[in-house]
Amino acid sequence: MSGPDSTAVSVIVTGAHRSEELAACLDHLGRLDRAPHEVLVIGRDAEDQQQAVEACNGDVVALIDSTSRPAPTWLDELTAPYEDPDVAGVGGRIISGDGSAAEGRLSEIGRLLPNGSITMGFGLDPGKPVLTDHLPHGNASFRRADLRRAARLLGPQALSEHRSTTLISLTLRAAGSRLVFQPSACVAAPSTEFPPGQNPFSYRDRYLHNRDLVVMLIEAFGWRSPYAARFARTMLRRQQEHVRRFARTAVPRGADEPGAGPASSADSWKALLWIPTDMGGVAAGFAHAARRSMPGRR
Repeated sequence: MSGPDSTAVSVIVTGAHRSEELAACLDHLGRLDRAPHEVLVIGRDAEDQQQAVEACNGDVVALIDSTSRPAPTWLDELTAPYEDPDVAGVGGRIISGDGSAAEGRLSEIGRLLPNGSITMGFGLDPGKPVLTDHLPHGNASFRRADLRRAARLLGPQALSEHRSTTLISLTLRAAGSRLVFQPSACVAAPSTEFPPGQNPFSYRDRYLHNRDLVVMLIEAFGWRSPYAARFARTMLRRQQEHVRRFARTAVPRGADEPGAGPASSADSWKALLWIPTDMGGVAAGFAHAARRSMPGRR
């Protein structure tokens, strides 16, 4: 690529479940200031996504969800950081469609923390491009060569996971590549703090979040990396807060006190249910990664 203006971008639209969502996404893509080189529409099936990546012939492959609504300048802004040949991927800001304000620290946008946790904050605007450790689902792009390299390292199953963008990003970072968050490359979409359909306050989804994060850390950095073990220790320490919450809410209250009654007693026990949820997810992540490491499983 000689520069961002000459960069051909293949756009893959994933998760086309509802025709009205897809039509709106394609309409916005058709009104971009800069037209994509090609647009491929697929579901979330592993084989479909793998084939789409292999079929693309643009210099850069952009991955967005059918719920994303790119701004007219989206592609111009998304490709600007590729002037740096060391940049393997660029992600953009996601403006919440429900009008809710983005939360988080500007210094922790898309970071992998030393304790193994990952931060989001992809709705924040730092006012300039910043380096990150992973890119947002629904508004990410990679150089085609780097994306294919990551897919080969991870195997075809990687692209079937709802956290495939995070996993690919971490894999490229582990290999020394640079990833950039470009806040001016905007799309409007539902919040991506958790993948579509996931609720951080749901037992099931918290279990899946912890399981998938352990798997991603091991897949990207290997078993010798300390990240997965540090995350497990971090989660173990956090269980003390669930115990403290139980202790606070389980204390009997007088009949005239706020929150007294059977409902408050039931809520106090719910705090303890987070312990098997959190740690069960961590344990399942190590077990899943171990199975994936077995010969012939990739």
